[in-house]
Amino acid sequence: MDDSSQQLVVLDYSGTLCLDAVAFSRPGRIEQELASSGLADLGVRDASFFWNNIIASTWRNGFTTPIGYEGILERRLVELLDCDGDSSLRKKIRVAVSRFSSHYFAEFRIDDRWRSLLERLRNDRTRSVLVATDHYAEATNAIICSFAAMNIEARSLLEAGDESCFLVANSADLGYMKVDRAFWRKTADRVPGLQGTSLVVVDDFGYNESAVDYGAYEQTTELMRDTVEALEDVFGPGARIVPFLIGGADRQHMPPDGMIPDVPEVLVKKAEQEILRDTRGVTR
Repeated sequence: MDDSSQQLVVLDYSGTLCLDAVAFSRPGRIEQELASSGLADLGVRDASFFWNNIIASTWRNGFTTPIGYEGILERRLVELLDCDGDSSLRKKIRVAVSRFSSHYFAEFRIDDRWRSLLERLRNDRTRSVLVATDHYAEATNAIICSFAAMNIEARSLLEAGDESCFLVANSADLGYMKVDRAFWRKTADRVPGLQGTSLVVVDDFGYNESAVDYGAYEQTTELMRDTVEALEDVFGPGARIVPFLIGGADRQHMPPDGMIPDVPEVLVKKAEQEILRDTRGVTR
């Protein structure tokens, strides 16, 4: 590999490549999913209870261990409902969280507006693609399957032998989140060839997903800064950051509950231009 011409393209997944999973978590839609899964029958009836009493206290553990989304939801509900000795109730919890999790990861499709760029990157030997995500353990296979649906080969970073295919680095697999230097150090150590001289990062830094309640532009800015510092500490300075923030700092143009409309079209085009622009500033 000629490092002088190699580019590492780092793409976030949920909230960037995948927008349907974001829509799944919005007020209105999530209540429907809680009801259809059976979680509402167990007392988890609204978004506020779901985020504040289940996700808020468990997501960090879920994002940095192999327990998975189903496992973390089941463990928390068993705790909340105090049902250690009630096998019937535990079975109901297990069935409900399995249904809810399956519905969620079924939404892990790559937005078709990325197709053209991803296909171009697949055929470009001068660029390596790393999908870096903070997520639950099930996300790794869901992401790989979503690329397969586009006829693009992707592989878990932990199973990589080279960088000829798209690689998926999931915090649940690595044990660290993207804001931690250890995440990027493990990534670099696993596939040394990824360390090129040109680096482009396309990420929403949690902003688009924070529409459900627990994020703000200021928090996104801080997370972006800390993540870039961690990344550049491993790969070196000079990363080009392309924020994928739907609606801007004030969210005045944020679409209503439901599917994401054509708002991201401009953002996808901007990301494409930044990725395909070489180190001399010429668009290929």
